[in-house]
Amino acid sequence: SSKVGGRNASEGLVGIAMNEECTEASIVRVSSETDFASRSADFSDLVETVAGAIVTMNNSDSGDVSIDELKTSSGVESAMENAILAIRENLQISSAYKMTASSPNSIVAGYVHGKVFQEKFAGTAAA
Repeated sequence: SSKVGGRNASEGLVGIAMNEECTEASIVRVSSETDFASRSADFSDLVETVAGAIVTMNNSDSGDVSIDELKTSSGVESAMENAILAIRENLQISSAYKMTASSPNSIVAGYVHGKVFQEKFAGTAAA
């Protein structure tokens, strides 16, 4: 990963994840060097892994998630390394956010637009 680390990563996808109760959700942007790389199954899997890791983090507050903390949690570090080896591009977690339902009677929901693969929760935009 050190060979590709300095290269510009300005393309990518966003992804979402929610817990089973729909009380916590995440939205993440993972960047790649090229649009071609971001359209691969390996990249979509990485985006889903990162989004899922945010939901499982112990922090239950809504807000920005520390990228440094995220990179070392819940298998994200190995998923990033494996994706970089498979794709051979600089991949970066650009931003990460966690949302928590505002009350016990509330839920969170999400939508992904511009999906690369219909069965994945990664695409060009999400809400």
